[in-house]
Amino acid sequence: MSTDAFKAKLAALNAEYRDALPGKFADIDALWAKRADAGALADLHRLLHTMAGSAKVFGFAALGAAAREVEGVLTPLVKGGSPPDAKDLSRIEGLFEVLRQSAR
Repeated sequence: MSTDAFKAKLAALNAEYRDALPGKFADIDALWAKRADAGALADLHRLLHTMAGSAKVFGFAALGAAAREVEGVLTPLVKGGSPPDAKDLSRIEGLFEVLRQSAR
């Protein structure tokens, strides 16, 4: 594959990733709405873990860093099996705003 073909393919993959972000944020919102359910919280953690790893690859380093930060806050909640308390809620919701801003 030539360099130009590689760059074009990478640009197409980046655009595809960007176009999928609204769906990812809808998934985040849906899972967060069910945060009292330990399974939903674990699914949210997994989604953010995946986003943290993939975002940088597709040219969204700030999004990846923000997703990693939210993931880090969720990790003890998922491991402990407890829903977020008021302090966690406030912090996570603030981080979700940072996450959305990072995608722009």
